[in-house]
Amino acid sequence: MKHWSHLQAERILNDQIQSWWFRGKRTIFDGLFRGKIPPTALVLDVGAGQGLFVNHLAGPRRVIAVDEWWDCLERNRQRGGLPVRGDATRLPVRSDCFDYLFALDVLEHLPDDDAVVKEWARVLKPGGLMVINVPALDCLWSPHDVQMGHYRRYNRRKLARVLESNGLRCERLAYSNFFLTPVAWLIFNLKLYRGSESNPEAHIPVPKPVQWIITLCYQIEAAWLKRFSFPFGGSLIAIARKGHGSR
Repeated sequence: MKHWSHLQAERILNDQIQSWWFRGKRTIFDGLFRGKIPPTALVLDVGAGQGLFVNHLAGPRRVIAVDEWWDCLERNRQRGGLPVRGDATRLPVRSDCFDYLFALDVLEHLPDDDAVVKEWARVLKPGGLMVINVPALDCLWSPHDVQMGHYRRYNRRKLARVLESNGLRCERLAYSNFFLTPVAWLIFNLKLYRGSESNPEAHIPVPKPVQWIITLCYQIEAAWLKRFSFPFGGSLIAIARKGHGSR
């Protein structure tokens, strides 16, 4: 992971909290998991960042947060996580330990996704759930992906293949960011946005009336995804269960 100065790190962390994209992502995962994770479940959040998404879903003191960035881990601890500094490709935890593993926008940053999913499956209990969010659709590949350190984007078939080849059974593969995908395609293909070298986590700034519309779109998506799926989207969510015979 790239090393940032303290001021750069602080700006990136604050931008994440304020970003309409991060708020929308949290809305989606609230709809899918809020109130559905048992209070006794042990949860591992890989590449946990600040704990903006998973900590509030699983209840206090039940999330082990793995990240390489000290600034993120400290903020995660303040949000009730139990931070552990570690590498997403070699998790510093025991095998067959966790009921849930979340890896939200992590897999695309790692060169060998097959080996990584095998490692993540190792730490899940038999019957445990792996929840992954990744950027989707090759047609949306742009210079911003390069700035973000992405190796790839996914579709349903590509993500299902890497999960199922490592002893996981896909229970749900669902696209999200459906309403924003045509806009994103136009922006990236017309080269209207290339991201920021100083802060690749930054997203396109939009006026407040547009943010309200985007917020409404995410609320509609969250309600829809509780029961249905979209035919395409800029992100892809996988929910996969570890088989009882898997190691």
